[in-house]
Amino acid sequence: MYRIVANIIFLIGLFPWAFIFMFSFMLFDAPGSEASALTRGLFYSIAAYPVLVIVGFFGSNGFWRLNEAYRRRGRLAFLPLLSPICATFFLIAIEIFCGGQFVCHF
Repeated sequence: MYRIVANIIFLIGLFPWAFIFMFSFMLFDAPGSEASALTRGLFYSIAAYPVLVIVGFFGSNGFWRLNEAYRRRGRLAFLPLLSPICATFFLIAIEIFCGGQFVCHF
C-alpha cells in the first residue's frame, strides 16, 4: 500500500517539477557559473527527477520480473527521493563553500 501512495505522490510531484525545471536554467545566468561543479550538480539533480519517478514507478510495480524479494521492489518506489536529497545537498554545499553564489570554483 505504501508504494502505491508513494508512486501517486511522486507522480503528482511532476507538475511542480515542470516549473522548477523551467527556471533551473537560470542557475547559469551569472558569468562563470557554467563551470561550477556544484551548480551543475544542482541542475542535474533537478533534471533527474522525472527519470527517477519513471524508474521507481515501473520498478516498484514489477512491470518487469525481478527475481528478488517483494520488499526490495517496494523500496524502488522511494527512488525519486534521491533528487530532492541531492538538490538539498548541493544547495547547502553552495551556501557553505561559495557563500550562496553560483559562481564558485573551490
